[in-house]
Amino acid sequence: MRIEAKIKGPWGQGIWPAFWTIGANFPVVGWPACGEIDLMEAKGRSYPVDGSPDQSNIIGSAVHFGTQWPDNRYIVGNFYTSNENTFQNYFHSITLIFQNDKLEFYVDNETNPHLSIDPTLYPLNQYNYPFNREFYLIINV
Repeated sequence: MRIEAKIKGPWGQGIWPAFWTIGANFPVVGWPACGEIDLMEAKGRSYPVDGSPDQSNIIGSAVHFGTQWPDNRYIVGNFYTSNENTFQNYFHSITLIFQNDKLEFYVDNETNPHLSIDPTLYPLNQYNYPFNREFYLIINV
């Protein structure tokens, strides 16, 4: 399955726009055992931090898994654009290729995923792989 959206993020400190999913079995098993897939999170980075430059050109993709809170584990991959082509200035396509035992994350139809997940990756290989089931899709700011 392919999930894709064209997204342009808002400007502002503390705004955390996200395009993500949560396992449909969340009410039964809870988080993080249900699994969470973050296709895109911007985390309000459109401001300089501790002398660092503006970070509006960064988004993160991640998967969350584990047993019960606070046993939350995750794997994250960041994607960087040029400073002129930020996620707040232009629309970017965010894509997840969702296959059995494999997740691949792309931005702007790149040929290689910036994050690829399968059940053999550490520390995911220490847990039940929660991503071969139905998920709810969520877009929020």
